[in-house]
Amino acid sequence: MITLQIGNITNGCDFVKKQYKKQVYGITTPLFTDKNGQKFWKREGNALFLDVNYKHNMKQF
Repeated sequence: MITLQIGNITNGCDFVKKQYKKQVYGITTPLFTDKNGQKFWKREGNALFLDVNYKHNMKQF
């Protein structure tokens, strides 16, 4: 699974660099889990989302 993620991140960074002529970076983090070790899922109703009013420029392509 990690190999697929790295490939997607690399391809995405290459695309953005070519399309927008800007250097971009991709990051990974450990899976977010609750105190019981269960991962956060949209379908479980406990998903985490970025705040659209956050002052830093973060985008998902």
